[in-house]
Amino acid sequence: MPDMSRYERQSLNIAKWANLWMAAAGLTAAVLANADALMLDGVFSGVNFLIAIVAARVAASVVRPPDASRPFGNEIDESVYVMFRALILLGIIAVAMFVAIDKILAYLGGAEIAPVNFERIMVYIALMVATCAGLVLLHHRNWRRSGRKSRLLATERTAAIIDGALSAAAGLAFFAFGAMRGTALEALVPIADSCVILLLCLVVLPQPVKLLRGAFDEVLGAGLPEEERRAIIGPATAALEAEGLRFVDLAAARAGRVVTVLLYAGADAPVAGAALDAARARVLEALAPVVDHARVEIVLTGEEPAP
Repeated sequence: MPDMSRYERQSLNIAKWANLWMAAAGLTAAVLANADALMLDGVFSGVNFLIAIVAARVAASVVRPPDASRPFGNEIDESVYVMFRALILLGIIAVAMFVAIDKILAYLGGAEIAPVNFERIMVYIALMVATCAGLVLLHHRNWRRSGRKSRLLATERTAAIIDGALSAAAGLAFFAFGAMRGTALEALVPIADSCVILLLCLVVLPQPVKLLRGAFDEVLGAGLPEEERRAIIGPATAALEAEGLRFVDLAAARAGRVVTVLLYAGADAPVAGAALDAARARVLEALAPVVDHARVEIVLTGEEPAP
């Protein structure tokens, strides 16, 4: 089995310093070019830097074995991390949209808006897109090396894609607004910055919403989707029958990278503890091709399977 934590640490360490560089570059470029959109880009990268520090701790905690303080393991930390990461991203988007709308309304009310320096923006955009593309490739490579199972790396890859998309789309939009000077649409140039912010926020909004919904379900202990349940039932039933047990029902939920499977099994004769351990080991072996990280417990019951 791939050493997932090793690849996670490698990605997160590089991403941490890359995001710090992008945050500093974004804030500096925002001041030099008088562009709030670049300020949003820099704040987004700064948050990524701070969260990368937290993510490194999460990557280390989820691989620790259960103990007296966390008897069911630490895997839920990954779901909590993803949930709060999505909430922070949504918060940034909400604040950015509010500021952009406020600026547009002020302009429509007659306020003077300082012009944006389009030339300086393009240099910054090129550097940020190149940096984000490198991070996406890094996270994707390590995600594949982890067996395509690391939710943490998948989340970081998504964040890098969003960050790169913000930068690239901002560059294209600023280029388009710059081309409007001297045309009938020149009146839009002073609020180009705010229009770009609104456009980018609307484009990236579905990503953190999707992350939040999935992580929230895991924190609440929601059961697996029906198709994933069916994929588990077949191998689990065959493994139980091989050990002289019959499948009755199962309860399964995901917490981060681990799927906990509670199997209800029937028996026609008393079952020794060693036999139950052997059955659990066989079920784990049978589920390996279906669930990369599974935790299985078997509960004997006198109930019969549902028709």
